[in-house]
Amino acid sequence: MPTLIHGGDIYSAQSTVEGRIYDFSANINPLGIPESVKKAAAFSLEQCVHYPDPLCRELTASIAEREGVPSSYICCGNGAADLIYRIIYALRPSKGMVLAPTFAEYELALRAAKADVVYCALSEDSDFCLDTSILSQIKQEKPNILFLCNPNNPTGQTIERSLIFSILKCCKECGTLVVIDECFGDFLDDFEEYTLVPYLKEWDHLLILKAFTKMYAIPGLRIGYSLCSNEEINEKVLDAGQAWSVSIPAQSAGTAAAKDREWTVKTRSYLQKQRKTLSDGLRKARFKVWEPKANYIFFKIPNDVSIDLKEEFKKQGILIRSCANYPTLDERYFRIAVKTEQENEWFLTVLNKIISERKE
Repeated sequence: MPTLIHGGDIYSAQSTVEGRIYDFSANINPLGIPESVKKAAAFSLEQCVHYPDPLCRELTASIAEREGVPSSYICCGNGAADLIYRIIYALRPSKGMVLAPTFAEYELALRAAKADVVYCALSEDSDFCLDTSILSQIKQEKPNILFLCNPNNPTGQTIERSLIFSILKCCKECGTLVVIDECFGDFLDDFEEYTLVPYLKEWDHLLILKAFTKMYAIPGLRIGYSLCSNEEINEKVLDAGQAWSVSIPAQSAGTAAAKDREWTVKTRSYLQKQRKTLSDGLRKARFKVWEPKANYIFFKIPNDVSIDLKEEFKKQGILIRSCANYPTLDERYFRIAVKTEQENEWFLTVLNKIISERKE
C-alpha cells in the first residue's frame, strides 16, 4: 500500500479506531457545507446522464463575478491539487523553488515532472516567517517556477503583500512564474490585506490558486481554480488536463459556493473564539503555539517531553496531523484543525487526560 502523507485519512483509521472518529487532521470549515451548496450538488445529479461542461462556463462566470476578474483569467480543475500538477505538466519547469516547510504537493508535482527542487528554508528562530533573504536565493537559483502558500500550510504564517511585490519584481527579472496558493486565504480576518487577486493584471507572471474545498467543506467534491492574466499560460494549463476533470455535481456546488459570500463572514466570526480556546489550551499544556490566523493551529511539543502524541490521541478516536514528514520539521511538530465548540472542548479534555496520565 502506498504511503499516505496528508491529513484527512479517516479510511485507514476506521480499521483501527472503535467508535466515532474526530478528524482534526484535515483543515475543513467546522460549520460544514452550506445548505445552498448541498442542494445544488444534489439537484444536479439528474444531469449526470450527460458529460460535464468541459469549459465549466456557468461555474467560471460565477467565479469571475466573485473575484472581480475576466472569465479568461480562470481555469477550473479537480481541486487545487489537480491544478498544481497541470501547471507543472503544462510548463515543464526544469527547476522549481518551494518553501520548507510547506504543502507537499508542490514538490511532489515538480519531482514527478523530473524538475529539480530548491528549498527556501524557513527558520523557527524567525517563527517560520518568510523574509527578504528569498530574493537573493531567487537571483542565485533562477527557478522557472516558485510556489508560495499564503497563509502557509502547516505553519499558518502569512506573507506581507510588500514582500510579495518584491518577490514578483525579482521573479520578473529572472523569468520565474510565481504561483501563490490562497486556498486558506478566505479564513483570514483581514484577507483583503493579503490576497493578490487585485494585482493579476499588473503581473502576468503571477498565478493564484484557490479552492472551495476548505471554506465550503467539500473536499469530497474536488473543485479548485486558478487565476492568471497570462492567456498563454491559461491555455497551456487547460490543455494539460482531461476534458471532464470537473464533474457536474462539483460544478453545481462550486457555482452555488461562489455566490454565497455570507458563509465566509459567518465562518470567520465563529473561528475567532475557537482558535483562542484551542491555542490557550495547548499553551496551558506547555506546548509552543504559533499564533493561528486561519482555521488550523501549528504547535510543538516541548523538547523535554517524550510522548507519541499522535498515537495517544488516536487511541481516543482523535486524528491529528503529525508534521514529521515536512522538510525541516520532525516528530515534535503538529497541526490541528479548528473544529466546532463541542469538538474542540473534547480535544482539550483528551489532551489534559493524556498529560495527566503521563505525569502519574
